[in-house]
Amino acid sequence: MPLVSPRDDCVCNFMRIHLVIFFCFLMILAGCGKTPQQSDVIELPAKKEMKKKSVKAGKDTVIKKKSKVAEVVPEKVNPPTILAKRQKKLSEFVSVDGELYSVPLPWRGHKIAEKAPLVSELQQVPIEFTYNQSKIYIHKNACDAFIKMAEKAQEEDVHLLVHSGFRSLRYQKQIFSNLMARGRTWEDLVRYVAPPGYSEHMLGVVVDLYPSNWQFAKTAEYSWLKENAEAFGFVESYPEKSSNGFPWESWHWRFADSSSR
Repeated sequence: MPLVSPRDDCVCNFMRIHLVIFFCFLMILAGCGKTPQQSDVIELPAKKEMKKKSVKAGKDTVIKKKSKVAEVVPEKVNPPTILAKRQKKLSEFVSVDGELYSVPLPWRGHKIAEKAPLVSELQQVPIEFTYNQSKIYIHKNACDAFIKMAEKAQEEDVHLLVHSGFRSLRYQKQIFSNLMARGRTWEDLVRYVAPPGYSEHMLGVVVDLYPSNWQFAKTAEYSWLKENAEAFGFVESYPEKSSNGFPWESWHWRFADSSSR
């Protein structure tokens, strides 16, 4: 009886063949310089690198989006520019001898908008009612009212003498030009004198009475005007306590009757 059956012999041959194939496969892999374990080690880092790159790309995308937002926001909201525009609108300037000067408070915002009177509307104040018998002109309606007021005051031994009347815009500029040529500064002058274009004298309805300074407030003429000027249509334009902060000019009186314009 044979030791190995034909069936067993076939199985052995089949196993031999498979073993030979397996060893051939190992030899092929060894010739390529790779093993199954090595291939696993090589592929894993590559996958991680790809993930890192994708994450990095994602971060770059986010940063770019943020940078776009940072660029757009300042364009929409820019308070300093708006404030500068507002300040520019609020600024007012006066030209004297070709130079521009900034108009300070309290004059700023109070530029005279009314038109100056025509030459035909002006009338000379009688020289008996002017200082040093000067030739001074004011609006004829204001002149008539002042004559009546001065005559009434004279009856009470009060003498109202006009020191200054109508002054054109050009004349007001000349006053500033002359004073600055003598060394006075713009900043000093506008503390006490209305800048050109801001003076009521250009309307022709204002008189400055003598003396045209702070001493007038101590005179009998000022006391009389405080009690009687309103009855003749005259008001003190710049009283001692001005709501707008104008300097006190006790000698400056304006004919406020609406029929004068």
